[in-house]
Amino acid sequence: VLLEILCEIPDRLISHAACREEVDRRLGRRGWGHHAFAALADASLVLQPARGDLQTDDLALLPEPLAGALGPFVAGVSLRPVDPSTVRVERRADARSPDLRLAVLSGAFWNDPPRITADGAVFKVARDKLARIYFPGADGADARFLRLMALGEAVGALDFGPNTVVVRREASAAWAALPPERRAAARLALAAGGLGEEGRPAVARLLEAGGEGWVRSAELADRLRPPMRARGLHEWWGGADRIPPANVDRRCARMLELLRGLPEVEVGRAGEEDEVLRLPPALRAPAPIASVGRAYVQPNFEVLLPPDADFAAALGVASIAELRRVEDVALLAVTPASVRRARDNGLGREEILGALEAVAPGAVPQNVAATVAQWAGG
Repeated sequence: VLLEILCEIPDRLISHAACREEVDRRLGRRGWGHHAFAALADASLVLQPARGDLQTDDLALLPEPLAGALGPFVAGVSLRPVDPSTVRVERRADARSPDLRLAVLSGAFWNDPPRITADGAVFKVARDKLARIYFPGADGADARFLRLMALGEAVGALDFGPNTVVVRREASAAWAALPPERRAAARLALAAGGLGEEGRPAVARLLEAGGEGWVRSAELADRLRPPMRARGLHEWWGGADRIPPANVDRRCARMLELLRGLPEVEVGRAGEEDEVLRLPPALRAPAPIASVGRAYVQPNFEVLLPPDADFAAALGVASIAELRRVEDVALLAVTPASVRRARDNGLGREEILGALEAVAPGAVPQNVAATVAQWAGG
């Protein structure tokens, strides 16, 4: 277990005391860390660097070449398997709605761009309003909306500049053409990057689990602590202080909170107490997604899009309509103002009617088609 910890932080300095505490924590037994470290030091597997006359007996480091060789043999030795039959799922992964939200966001920004600051950010008042529309009633709606915009930037669909936002429909179309599993993996990579360097060990552990691999939250926290408690050589030479253990625990709790908030992560409970997390098997071996409904264009000019609506069709109809809300389904409304903006943005009458037909083939009410044609100048 001690080697497992040191292999997770190669070429990083960590105190003997921190090593002993982490070993005891992972094994759930006091005193084992002391004996493990003594045995490892006797085997000359751990370097104890010296710096002039400064006492360094309380610091250790495992060199990268040695960690690379030993890592595959000790990775995961402290993990306790979770029996999937004992898990009660509390929240399923939301692997589809992020794509629907991105399609609707891109179309809505193209039709009616929000106000952008000189720094290339959406004004807070506008952002708060949009966050409530895209994530109604959700905890951390603003953070989720920021992640959604970051996804748009990452795939090239949105380009935020001073006082303006540019929607690149061709990039959105390219994103839509990717297989669902590629889109899910890209979203996860972006989310992992958003957690920062400190959060990546937990995401890596979830990725390693794969399959039915539920992982206890406590064990994910165990992967987060050593990097937070270790220091680089430049920090040591500069005399930087180690993070106090209480602060490490708070930061671990914050990382787990952010991890739970990712739509790609499933949350469950094994038995009565252990919270468990996992990435769904579909993220690694995707199965075809069965349709959960169909899109509707209603006589009152409202458009309903299900979570698995075609990305390109959702982007198209969002480019000619006003967004009302996004929950399990997206609700939009075609209005004279939205059609006029679409015309101003270069869409013709046939393209506007085609966007409605694409989202609901053969099911556009006659009164809607005729009125929208009139609004579009036909």
